[in-house]
Amino acid sequence: MRVYLPATLDTLSTLVRGGEWAAGGAAHAVTDDVRRSDPGGDLDSWEFDAFCDAADTSLRLLQAEPSAPDRRVVVSADVDDVAVQPAQGTDVASAVVVDAAVVLDAVAAVHLDGSDAEPLVRRVREGEPVELLRDVALQWYDPSELDDVLA
Repeated sequence: MRVYLPATLDTLSTLVRGGEWAAGGAAHAVTDDVRRSDPGGDLDSWEFDAFCDAADTSLRLLQAEPSAPDRRVVVSADVDDVAVQPAQGTDVASAVVVDAAVVLDAVAAVHLDGSDAEPLVRRVREGEPVELLRDVALQWYDPSELDDVLA
């Protein structure tokens, strides 16, 4: 199952240095609730919705880390279906918990805001509406590029 792990540059660095993402982390994925919320959708549109939810969660992580750089990060990874459980206590249809560590080899891609998006992310962090970021596409990176991304 493809999961979208919301992150910051600091947590991405921890993943690269440690080689895995700890079990029990919040994530987003195409769940039955996502499918029910958009019965006319297809896998691509459902995955995009889950991805966007992860980007929004990344923004909330940034709010909790005032010194973190103004860039949202989403790590796309493939994990065993049995390791993914629906998250409790949330109204976000794509919210899941990954009950197993996600190893670096399971990462399919990493997406993050480019430097040109930093002013908009900063404005949202300062209280402006999140809609400022709706048309900002996160940049795609192959896992082999992570050392360069973090440099």
